[in-house]
Amino acid sequence: MPGQSSTMDERQEETSGLGKFYGKLFCIATIVGSVIAAIVLLVPDENDYSKASVLKHERLAQLPSPKIVLVGGSNLAFGVDSAQIEQELNCQVVNMGMNGWLGIRFMLEEVRGSLKAGDTVVLSFEWDNFFKPVEGHGPSFLGIVKKNPAALQFLTLEQYKFLLKAFPDVAQEKIERLVKQALTRAGLRRQEASARERRGAFLNTIEALEGFSANGDLISHLSVETPLPFPLGQDLIRTGTPIEKKAIEMMIDFASEMTSRRIHVLVSYPPIPPDVFQRHSDSFHEIHRVMSTNEELVIPRLPSEFVFDHANFFDTIYHLNRYGRPVRTKKMIDDLSINSGCSKHPLHQEAGRS
Repeated sequence: MPGQSSTMDERQEETSGLGKFYGKLFCIATIVGSVIAAIVLLVPDENDYSKASVLKHERLAQLPSPKIVLVGGSNLAFGVDSAQIEQELNCQVVNMGMNGWLGIRFMLEEVRGSLKAGDTVVLSFEWDNFFKPVEGHGPSFLGIVKKNPAALQFLTLEQYKFLLKAFPDVAQEKIERLVKQALTRAGLRRQEASARERRGAFLNTIEALEGFSANGDLISHLSVETPLPFPLGQDLIRTGTPIEKKAIEMMIDFASEMTSRRIHVLVSYPPIPPDVFQRHSDSFHEIHRVMSTNEELVIPRLPSEFVFDHANFFDTIYHLNRYGRPVRTKKMIDDLSINSGCSKHPLHQEAGRS
């Protein structure tokens, strides 16, 4: 019928119009997405700290067992002397510490497949890892996989989503940085940088691939004094934030699996300044209480034994300088000599008795 034919034609035209609209929308989204991806992938980062992930994984894969593997965030990268541990315990060490924002799940997953019977794993996560999701932070994943694409294998589907969602924010940050640099060069922006910008520029010279030792320790900060005031007393954990139980459960499950594979697991708390520790001591002690009641986790020391004066920190409440680093390392050596497959070198044992 004529009326029905007219209606069908209108519907076809409407469908065709919608198809063209969605087609154009898809093209625009593809172009925008490609531009964002190009900015993120092609515009250089402010430093190449994340490239150390490649160095660390190469060492992790190559070291024979028994070996000691340090797992955690930047508190380990900045705050442990792995060479000293090797010398005293006669066991080779790889320091996997990079960035606490990668989350506990990723930090455990990236070492799981490379561990063998006789190895010892030291878990030292920043305190704020016990108060935030274990899944990690998209921009941190993006920073790592750009420099070490092999790290993609350690991500879950949910973490892939976080990574993809991070592209626009990272692109925006890079555009803002490029604009500021261009304006400064053109004389259209004040030359005097803010304290935050000066701190960032200083840290970019420290957090570089060439600043890492073969063991995976960051050592570039040991020969310099911090020239600028850093907010060492900042509060990274909001008062009243509940403990993320999944973090502890994940550590216990990991330790249980490692025990079945004849791999030692040791928990060593991160360094912390007195004022921050006091603000959250109840929560820290509760975390210790819950973990220490599980026989799978070996925890030789109380959280309070890793409280260091401000003079021992470099730039954050977790990063030790050349004064705090050896003190913390000595505690770790003493704990490992009792709770690992390694033991103190006879010469050091004799020195300790003299």
